[in-house]
Amino acid sequence: MSNGVDEGATIQIGELKGSVFFIPGHTTGHVAYLFENNLFCGDTLFTAGCGRLFEGTPEQMHSSLIKLMSLPDNTQVYCGHEYTESNLRFAMTMEGNNPKVAARYERVQGLRARGTSTVPSTLEEEKLTNPFLRWDSQEIQASVKAAAPGSRGDPVSVFAAVRKMKDAF
Repeated sequence: MSNGVDEGATIQIGELKGSVFFIPGHTTGHVAYLFENNLFCGDTLFTAGCGRLFEGTPEQMHSSLIKLMSLPDNTQVYCGHEYTESNLRFAMTMEGNNPKVAARYERVQGLRARGTSTVPSTLEEEKLTNPFLRWDSQEIQASVKAAAPGSRGDPVSVFAAVRKMKDAF
């Protein structure tokens, strides 16, 4: 049985109650669920990445990411796929001088070498190392300008350029 959900709705699974967030971008009907401080965000926000824009627009995805970033830093991020190592390899090309990205990449390589999952992460860690949330980083803006000299520097344009670069990575 399928039941539609809307932004702000409360859902219950057993004894757990969660909130629904409408987060289009990956798809136009994408939703996330927040149970206490556990965010289940599917393919919108990945650990060190974000989903491709299959149906949505850069503006929608950017807005959805801002919505998720407004949650507390200690929110645990559970995403739909284990792409952390490859996402951080890309992040190193965008912001290689960020010591937090380098340290996370090294830690994740060790975890993956042992077959250990890197999910969940926290929103705090994502804000510090995820290139799709760091459109205000001067280094990421410089990486975008180097790859696309005529690009605009507004947050949505930087996000869109980073997403396009990741698509070709």
